[in-house]
Amino acid sequence: MLTTTLLGAGRGADLVHVSVSLHYPSHESGCVEACMCVPFDEERSRLDLVRLGESWVWLATLIGAVVFVISFLFFTRHFNHWAKKGVPCLTPTPFVGNLLPMLRLQECPGVLVASLYVGAPKHPYVGFFVFDRPALLIRDPEMVKNILVKDFEYFSDRHTSADESADPLGAKNIFLLKGPKWKYVRSNISCIFSSGKMKKHFDLISDCGRELRDYILKNGVIVNRPVEVREVVVRSATDVITKCLFSIEGDSLKKEDDNFRKYGKKVFDFTLMRALELLTFVFVPSLNKLGFSIFFQKETDAFIKTKFKELIGERRKNCLHPKNDLINLLVKLKDSSSERNETGLQTRKIMKPHERSFELTDEDVVAQAAIFFTAGFESTSITTSFALYELALFPSIQWRLRAEIGAVLARHGGNITYQSVNEMTYLNMVIKETLRMYPTLPFLDRNCVRDYVLPGTDIVIEENTPVFIPVLGIQRDPKYFPRPDHFDPERFSEENKKFLTPYTYLSFGEGPHMCIGRLRSII
Repeated sequence: MLTTTLLGAGRGADLVHVSVSLHYPSHESGCVEACMCVPFDEERSRLDLVRLGESWVWLATLIGAVVFVISFLFFTRHFNHWAKKGVPCLTPTPFVGNLLPMLRLQECPGVLVASLYVGAPKHPYVGFFVFDRPALLIRDPEMVKNILVKDFEYFSDRHTSADESADPLGAKNIFLLKGPKWKYVRSNISCIFSSGKMKKHFDLISDCGRELRDYILKNGVIVNRPVEVREVVVRSATDVITKCLFSIEGDSLKKEDDNFRKYGKKVFDFTLMRALELLTFVFVPSLNKLGFSIFFQKETDAFIKTKFKELIGERRKNCLHPKNDLINLLVKLKDSSSERNETGLQTRKIMKPHERSFELTDEDVVAQAAIFFTAGFESTSITTSFALYELALFPSIQWRLRAEIGAVLARHGGNITYQSVNEMTYLNMVIKETLRMYPTLPFLDRNCVRDYVLPGTDIVIEENTPVFIPVLGIQRDPKYFPRPDHFDPERFSEENKKFLTPYTYLSFGEGPHMCIGRLRSII
């Protein structure tokens, strides 16, 4: 065994005297001792390095502590915002506000907002924080009415937004358009979703229904194999959208690699990166100015632009044989807006902003087509899938629905028509109850466009404050819907509808921003 002993060094000495002993194992007697000298300067340099390292550690610790304190103070500087106004507030977490469960991937955004609703049961509204930014959650149905309808002019824009330069398809679609341009586009395309248009398109929808029936028989019933309902339904819904809105013969149900299904699916594929992108859209849209995320993923964005620009070009070439669909309507709207802007410039100068027309570009047209394509097939397929799931859980409801459908079809010679579907009242009740339990938009978001005083108070909500309405939370509240987790279509019967509290069923929204395609969605 080797041991060393420091013998010492005198003040100002150049050497450090060290004793070295070498001990042999017990079966070999003996010990050898030696004395050696180590230069003192070398030892002192080592000690200096140790002291320097310790100094850097302390300095780094101090800097880290200062940075932490400054960051803490910065990200909590608004945490007394609601308290100063006398507004009840949910306790935030430093740096993340009230978003911690979502950032931990414990809750999706819709469930998070519903949880915030449950966290303040005694208040008509409650403050919370998106990171360090104050936001307001509306809990009272009467206040929901004020925000969405009565005082719409203060909340005419959605909080969710995209940057036009970084993401034109996202920023220009009707879902994210703001101000007068949103009003202009919506008022001009709403006719495509009228009951008259629905009647004209119903044969196409019925054809897709027969194709779906044949597919399930061929690939499920006849060969005695289970069918992945969600995927089959979403493919059928994709075909309905492409046929009715774009006059394209859909092949999603027939072809596994159909491009509309392939790229449409990418929009909603869940990845950690996509989750972060959607988080910025909904809660921190200001980051989109930095090009952090886009509404449609890059591959889907490129496919949509290419495909729909081709369709626009074809419609202009075949203008003598126009098709009665969304693309044709958008092309006409775009061309007419260009003509008005060329000939009516002086008139426009004296018109109020909301009365003016806007010069639309091909990109505006593509953006509308894109949002109706993606939102259409996704919302329809989700609702259908959940309805089938609940019907499987409750055979008695399923058999009653089947009996009604059979009786109605018997009165119409076995034909599924627009009129016959409208006579299926229990089917309508089933769909409404499905949307109550599983709303496609679990919350509504609005941006306060100018200072607003909460009715009955002196509390001022400042301009640019985000306001959220928890659709899922309200529609699962036992105060408004007894046994809220129980599937019960009877809530929406003619006898029971009168007992529903107004503005507690918000699956399609309310007011001017109400879902433009609600009639088509139900059909």
